[in-house]
Amino acid sequence: MAEIAIVAAMEAAEREGRAAVTFDGLMVDRAMVATARELLALADTHA
Repeated sequence: MAEIAIVAAMEAAEREGRAAVTFDGLMVDRAMVATARELLALADTHA
């Protein structure tokens, strides 16, 4: 699931003090990760 990998990449970037990361050739920022987290939470409620 790409959302999990995006969240992990952003968490690593935040530990390094960065607010964005390149993931699979695309720029990912905190807003995109927030959306990914919401999708994961929604998936958990329907699993």
